[in-house]
Amino acid sequence: MFKLFSKEKSAQAGSSAVEFALILPFMLYFMFFTIELCLLFFSQLVVEQGMIFAARDVKTRAAIAADNGALATIIRDRSFGIIHPEEINVVATNVTTPGGALNEPGAVVTYQVTYNWKVLVPGLGRLLHRPSLNFGTDGIFVVSSGIAVRNE
Repeated sequence: MFKLFSKEKSAQAGSSAVEFALILPFMLYFMFFTIELCLLFFSQLVVEQGMIFAARDVKTRAAIAADNGALATIIRDRSFGIIHPEEINVVATNVTTPGGALNEPGAVVTYQVTYNWKVLVPGLGRLLHRPSLNFGTDGIFVVSSGIAVRNE
């Protein structure tokens, strides 16, 4: 009778390892999918918050207003190095006097920042491809933010 139970036990030996091996790829994909989404939303938040901090600096210090590299560096510092400043595109426009200097006192200046986030998880771009989410068909998520400030 004891041999009967020991044979059943030996027939099930290793079934947990096989089940784990079957579920591991899906579990890893879901884990990396979640991490990628968290980083993507974090980058969106960092660009928006970076624009707020940059707008404060631009508003009070006219020297930084004309320097797009300084704005990109502020955003990079807020992102803990996740967002690279050389890949940030900053477009500044003087609304008060089109074509005028960006650091004129009293001028209203708009800043538009875009950053292309390359999605690393395969299939995530196709899964979330929607125009309202700024996802392109090539797996690039466009992180963007804009703000208008009046110089002091």
